[in-house]
Amino acid sequence: MKRLKRIFSNKVFYVFLIFIVAFFPSAIYLGAEIGSTAVGVMIGIDKVEEGVEVSILELIPEKSGKNIKLSAVKEEDFSEAIEKLSFELGKKVGLAHCQAVVLGDEIMYENIVFILDYFMRANNLSSNALIINSETTARELFEAIEESSQDIALTLQDRVAFDNKYLFSAEMNLETFFKDYLSDSNSLLMPIVSIEDSESSSSSGGGGSDSEDSGSSSSSSSGESSTKKKLRCEGRAAIVKKGIKVREPSKEELDGYNYLGKNVEEGNIHISNVTDENFTNGDLDFQIFNKDVSKKVKFDGENPYCEIKVDFVLKLSKASSETYNTQSLDSTKQYVTPEVKQKIEEEVGGCISLVLSEIKANNTDTLYIARDFNRFQHSKWKKYLSNLENEDEYLQGIDFRVSLEIEGKL
Repeated sequence: MKRLKRIFSNKVFYVFLIFIVAFFPSAIYLGAEIGSTAVGVMIGIDKVEEGVEVSILELIPEKSGKNIKLSAVKEEDFSEAIEKLSFELGKKVGLAHCQAVVLGDEIMYENIVFILDYFMRANNLSSNALIINSETTARELFEAIEESSQDIALTLQDRVAFDNKYLFSAEMNLETFFKDYLSDSNSLLMPIVSIEDSESSSSSGGGGSDSEDSGSSSSSSSGESSTKKKLRCEGRAAIVKKGIKVREPSKEELDGYNYLGKNVEEGNIHISNVTDENFTNGDLDFQIFNKDVSKKVKFDGENPYCEIKVDFVLKLSKASSETYNTQSLDSTKQYVTPEVKQKIEEEVGGCISLVLSEIKANNTDTLYIARDFNRFQHSKWKKYLSNLENEDEYLQGIDFRVSLEIEGKL
């Protein structure tokens, strides 16, 4: 009782009580944030005649199968399109939970920095949001995602994160984009996603009604199949220089990037026509069990060069041969024979050489050579650049020296 008397006699208690009474009712009747904010899980930008089209996949609190909704507007300016989108939705566009910014292919040939700059200044987009190039338009991609929302809408980030173990270009978010754009190399690789047709069987109709629902364009008769769109993440990438898409590298070139990527932890190497002590005209697949990549930039007098060393530890994962023997089926041995090593060096070395020749031909420093020279050979590098007629062509004078070390794993 004495404690209660002390509490009730304390003025602070009554001040605290007034605050509770004043704010408690408003907290009770306050609507959920999702009711006043359009929670965007993905946002897309496309080039159109009017200027830009901004699309958003909005998370909606539905208990049915569909949990996202696509909305899109067209305007001359990107920021104006965002404002217009808010008016049309009747709520503020919130991007704190946005997984990806998807850029349609046409807009990639303009300087996309002026669009992505909005997200940096508005500070309403997570720096971990992926930056992705759509093979078609962002809106078409979103339409496919909306159609298959249960399977795809909230898993794109996971899929690209998984690809990051295998692909040099997978990890491109807002922070990484501006870091690479503002670096001395100012070139980067951005993942490309696409859509494809996917047939799905329709359920058979339960009656012979002659009438059809005119509003259902996707309905089909018994025994027929409907065509849907599905997302494809197959390791493609766009090379972007100074914010503008330059080109899309070939599969062999991308393999070279993957061999050179320090962040790429896993992968496979396929070689053919192997004849050695174990196989006759064999086709072999080796799993990259471990890989170490080192890159050092140096000067030989006034001439810059770059040493690249790649160490592989490989394990045979699949083999086919014209003949089999006990040796070719022995699981307790490693199969990196001199013949196999030569084939792997030809395969890997060829892909890496393709990367190096293409970055020189296109002056796209996607291996961050200038960044490393500026960091570790700053004074010599500045002198080298000052002697060039065109500093943008600095890669032409750099000698690349590549060495491969290949070991087998039991």
